[in-house]
Amino acid sequence: WLTQSGTYLNDFVINGTGVTEASGNRGAIRFSGSTIAGDVDVASGPSTEMLGTKSTISGALTGSPDLEVNFASSGTLNLTGDASAYTGTLVMNAGVLNVGALGGGLEIYDGTVNLSGAVAGATSLFGGTLNLGDGVSLDTPTVNGGTLNLSSGSSVSGGIFTGNIS
Repeated sequence: WLTQSGTYLNDFVINGTGVTEASGNRGAIRFSGSTIAGDVDVASGPSTEMLGTKSTISGALTGSPDLEVNFASSGTLNLTGDASAYTGTLVMNAGVLNVGALGGGLEIYDGTVNLSGAVAGATSLFGGTLNLGDGVSLDTPTVNGGTLNLSSGSSVSGGIFTGNIS
């Protein structure tokens, strides 16, 4: 895993769930307090784990398999690069994710997602919190738990709601 803080300029292709450890599979990319400035291609069944601090992927996110985002403890992942070519589902399990537009879907089981752009695929909220930024619009989300917060100018059309909306 990426053990040094700082910026990694390399492009990464991620496959699988990483090395099996006593605590289970901990991620194909594991990093803490770092920035991946190169592109990240999600190739097959991967997961990524951040370890307790703020990390950033500023390069493009591409590929089509689902990508699981996990945190060993509280932490933040900023996806500041172009994720419009990523067509898989981003699965959030803990921590904070700040993301713009996604070319694929979004599933939230725990943690907080701050969304500042559109999601082209399905959006499902099973737990945690989804905060929509100003002017963000979601079409037919499924809210089965957790909380959906709408900012000024954001909107939701259609959908199934059994969670909290504010």
